Amino acid sequence: MIVDHGADDLVVSAAITGANASWLRPSLDANGIDLSTHERSGGPDYNAAQNAQGRWKDIWAAGQGIQVIHEIEPTAAIVTRMRDEYAAAADRLQSLR
Repeated sequence: MIVDHGADDLVVSAAITGANASWLRPSLDANGIDLSTHERSGGPDYNAAQNAQGRWKDIWAAGQGIQVIHEIEPTAAIVTRMRDEYAAAADRLQSLR
């Protein structure tokens, strides 16, 4: 879902947890959560056994950084890339001295 969607799919609401957060609208839709109705009803209902709002694993939050995620990669590949980028930046900084 994160790969397939972007910042336009984020909605900020306190209706799910009681605190403002950025939620992926497709996950809300998939769980039958209409924020406009939910917010008018007085806020979240934390009884997970009786409602979709309690199924945290199915409701996805994300930030604006979602725009730069284009693929799913193994953690090792990401860590290796970050290590290499750090080393290159350190070399550039060292060359300025």
